[in-house]
Amino acid sequence: DMSVAGGKYKNVRNAITQFFNETGITSEAGYPYTFTDLLKVFSAEFETGSINNDISRINQFKGRLYDLLHTKGLDYIRNLWTFADNHDKPSVLHGMALNMGLFHAHMDIYDVNDPMNSYKPEQNRWARIEVLKELTNSDSFKDLPLEAMMNIDNRDYFRTVSPRAAAMSQLMRNCINDEISDPNLKALLKDALVDLTNGNYLGEGKNLNIQTINITELSSLENALSSLLKTAGIYLSEKDFQGILDLAKQQHRVERYAVRGDFDWAEPKAVGESNRRNLANIMGHTNNMMTYSPYTVGVVSLLLDAYKEYFNTTDCGYELINAARQFVNHYNRATIESNKTKLPYMESAAAAVKKNAYAARDFETVIKMILKQAEFKSGKNFSKVQHDDILVKLFKSSTEPAVQKAVMYGAFLSGLPGIPSLFFGNVLGALGYDEKAKNAYLQNRNTVKWSQLEEGPLKEYRKQILDMFGEVMQVRSQDGMNAINNGTPYILSTSNPNVPAFMFQDGEGNIAISLMNATGIQTAHRSEYHVDKNSADNAIQSINNDNKYVPVQEKLEIDEIILPAGLAIATSAVFKNIAEQDGAEYVVKVKDGIYRLVHKAKDHGYKIAMNGVTAKNGVMILKKIKPVFRGKNLNQQYNIVSNPYAKTTEAKTGQNLSIIAK
Repeated sequence: DMSVAGGKYKNVRNAITQFFNETGITSEAGYPYTFTDLLKVFSAEFETGSINNDISRINQFKGRLYDLLHTKGLDYIRNLWTFADNHDKPSVLHGMALNMGLFHAHMDIYDVNDPMNSYKPEQNRWARIEVLKELTNSDSFKDLPLEAMMNIDNRDYFRTVSPRAAAMSQLMRNCINDEISDPNLKALLKDALVDLTNGNYLGEGKNLNIQTINITELSSLENALSSLLKTAGIYLSEKDFQGILDLAKQQHRVERYAVRGDFDWAEPKAVGESNRRNLANIMGHTNNMMTYSPYTVGVVSLLLDAYKEYFNTTDCGYELINAARQFVNHYNRATIESNKTKLPYMESAAAAVKKNAYAARDFETVIKMILKQAEFKSGKNFSKVQHDDILVKLFKSSTEPAVQKAVMYGAFLSGLPGIPSLFFGNVLGALGYDEKAKNAYLQNRNTVKWSQLEEGPLKEYRKQILDMFGEVMQVRSQDGMNAINNGTPYILSTSNPNVPAFMFQDGEGNIAISLMNATGIQTAHRSEYHVDKNSADNAIQSINNDNKYVPVQEKLEIDEIILPAGLAIATSAVFKNIAEQDGAEYVVKVKDGIYRLVHKAKDHGYKIAMNGVTAKNGVMILKKIKPVFRGKNLNQQYNIVSNPYAKTTEAKTGQNLSIIAK
């Protein structure tokens, strides 16, 4: 706090810099640099669910690293502990696999960030829809039960739900739909997901019944439309009937007529006015408005709107309007209330924790819970072969995209200043969510035993993950990479502003250059990556190229890398990619007094190409080739020669040697 500091420091940054300088601290955990800003290059932020947009995420990451290199001492930078997660943070695989925006979403229709608690129904509406889908076993918005559709903005339907449990079930539902072909098995597993979303496991707990209105004509849009048409004496073809329903189930149209407040609402004024306008459009008046049901009016308004659009008319006709008035009169407020069950207003803390714990557990445990609940519901046990087959399919499908992102994250860490480290659980595919700086749940970050690499249905997959992480983390031990470990880091610029670049030079003349390419990587947990990105000249090598959700970075080309001024490096120095698949050579040239690294065949149109071959996992690391010594030239960076022609009359230290940087 600056007031406590008595105004001694200009700002927090200045105070922290002084603190490190005066205390002599030489190392720190790089939370803001890698756990926070680098994390947002690949995924949502684990502790809030926030997502950076495509323009800012790379720039924010670059800005933080550049700030680090400009403000901290060399020892601090070299010793900075960089990581994706640790023992008191959410597993990086868990955070990257789940929809963290949904995981942390607020269900309320009132703005939680506004001191005035303003009415804001559009806030997180998408999340409420996702929750309703998981509670009602619906794969899409149009599959939702009518009452759920019409109450997407009604807070009473969300008082006891867990968005965290819904996020876990959303992911598993997606995987079940992708991986399970047997329709009966698929339906059984998805039924089990509904139970787990509700905290209903092995007979303990019960499901929240979203459909509270026990009236057949209002149980679906199909029934409501049939009733209206029958009363109006209108007979439609099956094609026309379905066409009207399809329009009525469009999300933007439902949102227009969804239940919000009541007819007498004065605040917010616009909501009450909209409700009264819908009532007047049907009844022709708003007399005795509180005798009518906003729900019934909303359903009828929705169907009339779809009817008019389908037949391209502004007039529904006397018969249909008269039928609508009869429907609204019959299913009025009193009728709805007398045929409606109550929603729970609150639940016990134990029930809430049970739902959240389901969302926090590792995926192997979650999938086994799904299988046990399916067995409980069906009364039949899976064979060991079928059990293990489902476990492997769902575990791989749910984690492969996250593993690929986490491996890319590890590759970035290996090419950045500091000391990279990985939480061992990630290396073996372990997951689990911890609250900030504490473990609030049981069985979410259990020890993963080495034996799981040698036994069990997931052993081959876990060995793949181990090998992938091992490949990116062993970069620092390769020949010539000591420059990254112990050298001086420099910030480089390239012809592509979206590519962060760094150079490292040690006292022995070793030089390494790292380039990072995260273009095309989506921060959403389960984005589809198009086949054209995985083309022959991109040759993506991932854990599973057939999984459409496994991230693929876009290939790009760089004209040149600008080297820092005053650097002791020879022109014509040659660099090669540490990836053996890349046979190209890159050479230092001077143009307009600026040192530039370019493709050796640049004059023939070649550029520095970053793709699945040259920059596997998004990182390309170049190292200076050690020269072949000839005569008195010791190396290409420092040309040390004697100066025999200097006329010396008295001994002067160092007079007979010149160090000339070329």
